[in-house]
Amino acid sequence: MGKAKYNVRELTEDEQRRLIEIQFYNTVKSIIDPDKNINTMAFVKAARAVQTFDEALIEQVIRKIYSGDATSITPIRTENVVMMYRGGYSIRELKKLLNIHSRTLYKIINEYIAYGEPVYEAKTPEHITVELDKFLKAVYTIGDISIKRSDWLC
Repeated sequence: MGKAKYNVRELTEDEQRRLIEIQFYNTVKSIIDPDKNINTMAFVKAARAVQTFDEALIEQVIRKIYSGDATSITPIRTENVVMMYRGGYSIRELKKLLNIHSRTLYKIINEYIAYGEPVYEAKTPEHITVELDKFLKAVYTIGDISIKRSDWLC
């Protein structure tokens, strides 16, 4: 992760949970994309072999994302940028991952700071966030993607 240009406050525990939700959403939208001919449930089963998590719950959330019913965890653009930036991503990484021009990224972050750094809350119960985090760890392990985030996120 690159060095942050702005000093923004640390993530609260609830915001850390929200960041997990956002990372899960972005991962599902980029890796487990039906247009890429990846069998979603086979991918979930492969991840399950690496890390223990609630497979049925993960499959349910993935199905909701693709059916459009997962509006609770779907981040708006501003929230996506701010939470990922506060989570340690650099502007350069965000530009590449989210396909947003750097000037726009700076504008979004400046507006967030100008509004007094409002708090973002997790949208799912804690037990679901824990399972999402376990799934993400399995995905990182499968492809050793924890090193090259840009290969899996947006």
